[in-house]
Amino acid sequence: MTDKINARFEWALRHARGTKILDIGFAKNTTGGEYLHKQLVARNPGSLVVGLDLSERVFNPEMRLGNTVRANALKMPFKDGSFDAVCLFEMIEHTWEPKHTIDEVHRVLKKGGKVFLSSPNPYDVIRVLRTISSGRGTLGEETHTMFLCPISFKNLFEKSGFVVERMETVIFRIPFARIEVQCVLPWPLKYGGYNQCYVARKV
Repeated sequence: MTDKINARFEWALRHARGTKILDIGFAKNTTGGEYLHKQLVARNPGSLVVGLDLSERVFNPEMRLGNTVRANALKMPFKDGSFDAVCLFEMIEHTWEPKHTIDEVHRVLKKGGKVFLSSPNPYDVIRVLRTISSGRGTLGEETHTMFLCPISFKNLFEKSGFVVERMETVIFRIPFARIEVQCVLPWPLKYGGYNQCYVARKV
């Protein structure tokens, strides 16, 4: 879809490291997940990067990606403790069972392994203003089922056996101006960005 690194991609690529990395939901044509997956492979030379997705695009010969598996993230065909890193990029908001998904991620991670997660932020200034002014809600795309706020994500991770090591939001949108500033926002704007990004460690 894209040949450019955006702020969300760069965040994931900067943090996601490991000798065995699982990239869940990589075959999303609409968000450039395929390109992100290729960059994960390129930026982790010598590592095994496995892509998992439920989409039939996994079998698309034009993707030309090795080590890919078509399976449901709620029941992954991997043994316990198979990976030391999991990338969950723009995926959790498309599932009806986020707790089940995070539990399964916990299962396939080694102790001390980390999950790198990016998801739309319901506290984004534009989303909040749009909801107040139009009542349209914050979900955006039809394929989005639910958004979780930072407190919900913290609770979700902790209930599944993780500790959150880092939480940031990236991309600041200027209301009504259609301007996006791609950056990691500092406090006190930490919770006001377009996307929220987490690093959580299995304990």
